[in-house]
Parts: sequence; C-alpha cells; structure tokens
Amino acid sequence: MKKMILWGAIVSLLLTITSANDTKAWLMDINTREKLDPKVKKSLDIKSEVKKVAVKKEPKIATQNVDIAKINRAILELKELRISLDIEKKRIEADKKSLNKAKAELSLALQAIINAKVSIEKEKALLSKNKISQKKTEIVKIDKVIKPVIKKTTTSKVDIKITNIGNKSIGDIIKESLGKSELATTKAPTTREVPKPIKYDRKPREMREVRKIDSSSASNLDVFDYKLKAKQVAKNVWCFFGALDKPTKENAGYMVNSCYIKTKDGYLAMDTGPSYQFAKQSYAVMQKIADLPVKYVVNSHEHDDHWLGNDYFKKRFNATLIGPESINKNYKDGDKTRMYNILPENAIKGTHIIDLDKIVKEAFTLTLGGEEFKIIPMDVKAHTGDDVFIYMPKRKVLFAGDLVMNGRITSGRHGSVMGQLKALAMMQKLDWKVLVPGHGFITDARAMDEAKLYFQLTKDRILKAIDEGVDATEINDVVKLIEFKDKAMYDILNAHNVGFAFEELEMLDDE
Repeated sequence: MKKMILWGAIVSLLLTITSANDTKAWLMDINTREKLDPKVKKSLDIKSEVKKVAVKKEPKIATQNVDIAKINRAILELKELRISLDIEKKRIEADKKSLNKAKAELSLALQAIINAKVSIEKEKALLSKNKISQKKTEIVKIDKVIKPVIKKTTTSKVDIKITNIGNKSIGDIIKESLGKSELATTKAPTTREVPKPIKYDRKPREMREVRKIDSSSASNLDVFDYKLKAKQVAKNVWCFFGALDKPTKENAGYMVNSCYIKTKDGYLAMDTGPSYQFAKQSYAVMQKIADLPVKYVVNSHEHDDHWLGNDYFKKRFNATLIGPESINKNYKDGDKTRMYNILPENAIKGTHIIDLDKIVKEAFTLTLGGEEFKIIPMDVKAHTGDDVFIYMPKRKVLFAGDLVMNGRITSGRHGSVMGQLKALAMMQKLDWKVLVPGHGFITDARAMDEAKLYFQLTKDRILKAIDEGVDATEINDVVKLIEFKDKAMYDILNAHNVGFAFEELEMLDDE
C-alpha cells in the first residue's frame, strides 16, 4: 500500500515540473509503464487524458490570437486608406477651385481684349479725323521766299485708355499715324482755324538735305544699347562685368568681363569686348570718370568675345594692341566669327577684325603713367593654345582672362585640364589681393577657388574611371561633377568638358 502511494506521489511531482508533451512521451514509454502497478497505471491514464485536453485547447487559443492580429491590421489599413482618400478628395476639390478661378480670369482677360479692340477702333476713327485736319497744313507749292508766318492752332485732345498694343505704346501708334506730329494737350475749341500755308526761306533742295541729316541722326538711335555700368574693383581699376550666360541676341555678347586701368598718361584696356559698339560705349562710360586716351590694349586669348572691340581703340586713339599670336594667325577681316553669327545687326555693325601690333611670346613689363604691368604668356595650352594674363605687382591686381571663371562652367573646347591646373598654380604663387576673372563676379580671395576645384576633380575622377576600364562612351555616365550642377552653363558645357578631358587624360595615361 505504501509502495503505491509513493509511486503516485512521484508521478504527481513529475507531472507538475515537466511539460505536457514531455510527460505524455514519458508515460507512453512501454518499458516504463509495464513496471508500474496496475492501479498506478490507471491513475496515470486519467491524468494523461486531462493533459491531452489541456494540450488540445492551447493551439485553438493561439490560432484565435493570430486571427485577431490579422483583423486589427486590416482595420488599420482600411483607416489609412480612408485618410488617403479624404486627402485626395480635398486635393481634387482644391484643383477644381483653381480651375474655376483660372476660368474666371480667362473670361475677364477675354473681355478686356474685346474692350481694347473697341477702344482701338475708336482711336483709329479719331486719329483719322485729326490726320485729315493735319493734311490741310501741308505745303503744296513754294513760290516765294518770305519770312515764315506760323499761326498756332490747337487740335482735339485724345483720351488714351490703353497703354500698350503689342510692343508699341498707344502714344507711339498715335505719333506714327499723325506723321510724328505732337498731340495737343488742351481741349478742342468749338471752332477750328485752318492755318495758312507755311512758306520757308530755304530752297527745296536745301530742305531735302536737312531732312537727310535728320534721318541719319535718327538711325543712330537704332544702335544696340549695352546699358554699361563700370564697377571699381581697386584703385584706378574699373571693370564691366558681363552676364553669366552664353552670347545671345539679347545680351549682344555682353557676357564677358572687360577692364580699364587709369594711369597719369592714359588708360590700358584689358579685353575690349564682343563688338565695336561695345568698346565705344564702354569708353564713353570711362570718359566720364577720366577723359583720357586709351594707350594700350591687351587681349587675353583668341576667343572673339574678348577682342572684337580692338578696332575702335585703334581708330580713335591709335592704341597699341598686344596679345597672343593666335588672333593674327587664325582671324582676318571679313571672317564670320561666332559673334558675327550670333549678335544682332545693330550690335555687330561696324565691327572689323584687325591685326595686333605686338605678339606676346615671352613675359615682359610694360610701364605707363607710373603704373607697372607684367604681361605674362602661358607656355602650355591652358584655356586656349596661347593665353595671356596681366599682373600689377604694386596694386596687387591680377587680370586672369578665361584662365579663371567663377559662377559658371568654363568651356574646354580649346583647352587642357593639365594646362589649366598649371596656370592656376602659377597665378596662385603671385601676391594678389584682387583677381578679375574672364567671366564671373567674384574678385576677392575666393576668385580662383571654383576653377581649382573643377579642374582638380575633373582630372582625379576621369583618371580613376580610366583605371576602372570606363571608355569614352560611358565617361559622362560616370563623371558628372554634380558639385557644379547649380552653376551657370553646367547643362550646356559640362558634358563636353568631360569628353574633351577624357581624350586628353586617356592619352596621358597611355604614355
């Protein structure tokens, strides 16, 4: 009896401290169960059945928990979808309001056009009446030479309600219709006097000559106005800073920097701009600062936006023209260079190509009116095949030409990455406080930073790509220089520059 009780206690203890599955496996051990007393076996079978029931219920509970989680997730997704639909609905409603507003504005604009058309018709009718009145005062015949007797008359006031039609103002249209006669500003009298024919004390031929002179002076008004303003960058140094853009009909090539250095004896001009008219208008500005002649002109390189103004200074002052050999070698009068093909007629008209007087092949010092200029040529291809820059040691001013640009991407079509890096290193060694780039507005200590970074990154990344087996067809996909993507001219020039640099550096790598 005690033996049975002891075995029952052992079994109960085992059932308490082991898992249901382990207990079941142990109880099913045939060898073990055969050793137990029949009464103990019965007790164990009952407890085993209880455990089986408990074990069967647990999976059902776990399955139920999984289903609830899925339902909760589905509900959350539905809520998010509903929020998205509400947002989209509000956006559509806002778009609808915007469209309705635009429709209303278009209707108003259409009505304004209709009203303007009606007003124009009224103006035409009124102008036609005034023109008939003006014709009565025209000269029919000149038979005597007498002192003119001119009687003042008044015409009716024209009430102008529209300021512009197309590119012309209503005032201009009225003046053209009246044969450029003045409109009276007084109210029309109740009665009009028809003036007597005006008689002149000049012969008809002389009158025609006067009209011819007036016509010539009027044509001068059609010359392109560059609207130039000089900016002083150092003592006795003024520059005109062009737009960060390519040459266009709108800017007429004023996308380049041009400078004047004042001395006691006259000016030295660094680059003369894209046309005769540009040089003429820039000097007119400088003449107001100091009415001095231009004694010397220095051209930085062969690109024609920098030197097509030379002819003005030669004709006006017989200035000495100094620059690289490539200008004399590659260009002659009558050639249709880039500026001739792009600039509008009223900007390029009168521009001629002339030879330089002095070719720079070695560095030399020019002294003018107490100022010292070091004229320094590059001995390697850099921006072009033979670039020239000016350094003023006393003033600590450097005129870099297109060897330095900032605010925009350079053009590498005629240049060399390695040569550019050499030129920049050369200029960096000079003691300058002001550096004027060929294009760009920055002239302080940061003036050269963009150029140095651009050419160094171009070299490093292309050489790395070549080492990795990248060829010419893939180089623009690999080397993008995105650090400069916000600079002017990036979209136009950068890919070309990378292609040119690849050709140069691939040959360098082969060597």
